[in-house]
Amino acid sequence: MASPACTALEAATVRQVRNRLVAAGLATDAEIDRHLANVEAGTMDLATAPMISAWGRQE
Repeated sequence: MASPACTALEAATVRQVRNRLVAAGLATDAEIDRHLANVEAGTMDLATAPMISAWGRQE
């Protein structure tokens, strides 16, 4: 669940949705910058959401 790749994923995701977060009033540019700085400092424990998949067949 947690790995060094989580840092890169978090930063990329936040950068991708940054404008939408600001436009919706959910975060300010300053808050996003602070979050990205904290992410990149490596002082946060980040984990991705688990992905659960299943397959089956109907008989």
